[in-house]
Amino acid sequence: MLSRLERAKQFLPFDALKGLHVALHEKEVEHVDKYELSFEQKEEISEKLQILGNGENIIITYYMNKTYNTINGRVLYVNPIKKVINVSKIEIPFINIYNIEIL
Repeated sequence: MLSRLERAKQFLPFDALKGLHVALHEKEVEHVDKYELSFEQKEEISEKLQILGNGENIIITYYMNKTYNTINGRVLYVNPIKKVINVSKIEIPFINIYNIEIL
């Protein structure tokens, strides 16, 4: 005789094609081309990156994986040598930043 747990296991959903659900979801996402920033926009982003300190709250819009993403988070670090900023454990290259709003 099967235990209650063993009987329940036979009715669990079965994913025969692991990762299919994720792949289908990625196809649903609309991919966009990266916008070219004007010289003034690049200067504004550069100035903001220079005054940002660790722990500051910002809203940042960036381009990654063929989509634009916006997050509200805390700056963990700005690395001018590697040209990256880390916001809420997401490392974003300077070149992919579209907008920064300091809160």
